[in-house]
Amino acid sequence: VFGDVTEINTSALSSSIASALRGEMEGWSLLLNIISLCFFAIILIIALVMTLLIPRSLATVANAIETSRIKSFLWGCLATLAIVPFFMLLAISIIGIFLIPLAFTVLLLAAIIGFIAVASILGNLIIARLFHGYNKSLIKETLVGLSILWIVGWIPYAGMVVKALAITLGLGGVLLTLSRRRVIR
Repeated sequence: VFGDVTEINTSALSSSIASALRGEMEGWSLLLNIISLCFFAIILIIALVMTLLIPRSLATVANAIETSRIKSFLWGCLATLAIVPFFMLLAISIIGIFLIPLAFTVLLLAAIIGFIAVASILGNLIIARLFHGYNKSLIKETLVGLSILWIVGWIPYAGMVVKALAITLGLGGVLLTLSRRRVIR
């Protein structure tokens, strides 16, 4: 538009890495796209394993989110706000230092499970609206929901907000499910 010509050559990953290391935005763009695709593939694999091996647990979390959306969101916000103070408390204690990797892993798994549950809810809504008389399939619903969340995630700014809301809602749903199990027992 202003007379500048920008050429982006994405034929080789090594040249993109070298470009990123030099601080050029074109290299970072390709690397971030590849990282995003890898994260999506990992989440997709985890979702397939969950829907095949433990569908009842995923359905329980999705049901908790559907029945108590506001409560799930508030639990997720509370958990998100408590992450930094919790890890700071772990870091200042001797035993807590050794628990940091475990706590981080548990938190990451809870966020992933919640995100997948939100994706299955989204997939169910979309499939139910498009195909009347549809036989429910948790695998199809989850794959459709994850694909839509991934595509929406590419929208600048709004996509990041939608993904953050989905993660917060999902994390809250996992915590809500766990708290209900403790109360019932």
